[in-house]
Amino acid sequence: EAFLLDMDNLLLKQMGIERAAVQVLVDQRFAKRQAKDFAASDQIRDQLLAMGIVLQDSPGGTYWEVKK
Repeated sequence: EAFLLDMDNLLLKQMGIERAAVQVLVDQRFAKRQAKDFAASDQIRDQLLAMGIVLQDSPGGTYWEVKK
């Protein structure tokens, strides 16, 4: 798992994206989902996907990774 985190960090750096910026968007999307504002939630998901970030929703929360 640490290896995957290192790979994600390297890819984010190459893409010029800050991990904290991704997390802010993920948190905003979570808040929109909680508020049942699914249109806004989908828009944020699409924004992240355009940045190369893939989201995975699970009962334990939302996880993300760099699209490889």
